[in-house]
Amino acid sequence: MTDKRSGSTPPEGPGTEYVERIEEYVDNSRQRRVLAVLLALLVLLLIASGYFVARLTRPQGTPTQASLPEGMTWVRSIYGWGNGRNQQLAGPTDVSIAADGTIWALSEHHVIVAFNPDGTMKRAIQPKIGASFEGISVADTGNIFVADFGGGITEFKPDGTVVTTWKVELPNEVDVRNGKIAVAAANGVAVFTPDDKILAQFGTRGQGPDQFDLPHGILQGADGTLYVSDTHNRRVEAFDPTGRLLWTSGAGPRPASADWRSADASASLFELPAGLTMDGAGRLVVIDPFKFQIIVLDAKTGKLAKVGTKKAVYGDFGQADGLFNYPTGIAYDKTRDWFVIADTANNRLQIVRIPGSGGSPVAALAAAYSPPVLVCLIPLALLLVALALVAMRRRRERLAATSAEAPPNE
Repeated sequence: MTDKRSGSTPPEGPGTEYVERIEEYVDNSRQRRVLAVLLALLVLLLIASGYFVARLTRPQGTPTQASLPEGMTWVRSIYGWGNGRNQQLAGPTDVSIAADGTIWALSEHHVIVAFNPDGTMKRAIQPKIGASFEGISVADTGNIFVADFGGGITEFKPDGTVVTTWKVELPNEVDVRNGKIAVAAANGVAVFTPDDKILAQFGTRGQGPDQFDLPHGILQGADGTLYVSDTHNRRVEAFDPTGRLLWTSGAGPRPASADWRSADASASLFELPAGLTMDGAGRLVVIDPFKFQIIVLDAKTGKLAKVGTKKAVYGDFGQADGLFNYPTGIAYDKTRDWFVIADTANNRLQIVRIPGSGGSPVAALAAAYSPPVLVCLIPLALLLVALALVAMRRRRERLAATSAEAPPNE
């Protein structure tokens, strides 16, 4: 007997079971072409969205990497929060970053301004007290501490409400952390608690080993070490919590007859060290307004840090974005792995990155999230879904082909 459907001859004989298998061919080429077109459209949409977001988030006039000082990456500049004269930053002296990324800065020596990480305005406070705001620090509580050169240290709530004021003579800078308030004043250094208990107090005005000359930077390390920019003595020093000197970095005071443009000035590590911060790698980072540079030190030894074989010094003089003009304050945002600079004579804040700062690239990418990024995420999600569907379909086809090729059960 012959099977007319398959054209094959069935087996004959006693005890032989005849099994008939019918295979149906399905033409999937049209579906595959449609799917390929959809995938191509999604890829093109993703590319177009990426281009759109890049153009949207890149301000006009953004400096090219080649135009920036070697090793430094420019993120953005913040000039103010409006077009009016009273909405522009004017000679910002210092900057501090809150735990949520809010950038707090001092402008015109009497205005406290808060910006979101994307540079948009958050709040402006113009207290009725204060003579000359020089330094600012944001505590873990979110309250703002300001060093008023003519009026002491004042604590404000984020809405501008005055909490309390401590009488400190001629303070230039303040650093608040772990429930301790450290102050660099014209005549020395002090550390005290919010209830006015003195924990350490040392130094007098002068150029000697145990003296200071208008220090404009102070920072408390996690282990209690105090780092001080002894500004007019051209040095940065580290002290233990009791005030014992651990190390000194810099050339020290310049002779009265010396010219700041001399070879000695250009050869010294610091010319006028000011603001201090600590980066994610535990390095001490100093801003020097007369060097127009960010200078990075080993926090344990005070020696100039290196990244590979290159000295960790970044910056140059200029008015263009990415250059500095007498910058005086610096703060580090570990979450976003960037530094905010009070670029004083350029009347702006600048956000930059430098190598070796130790921030997490993943955290920095997550922190870069902003609504325009969603424009890219939507076609990306659709593309991933389409690829998953293609993979599932091919897997089913392979399983079906394998099942069809398998011999029948006897």
